[in-house]
Amino acid sequence: MVIIILRSAKHIHEARYRSTLYDEISQEYQNYKVKANDKEKKLARELQDERNKLDEFKNRGR
Repeated sequence: MVIIILRSAKHIHEARYRSTLYDEISQEYQNYKVKANDKEKKLARELQDERNKLDEFKNRGR
């Protein structure tokens, strides 16, 4: 009976540890997604700004 209780306690501890690790990794991934999304939006805006400048130069030349 003692062996079963000790094994169960060990498994419960391991499950909690793995759950905590999963939560940490999940949070890191969410942070990464937010940063990547912000960076993508910033780059898209810069690209559009450059396209607009190019269009302005082309229209001035006409």
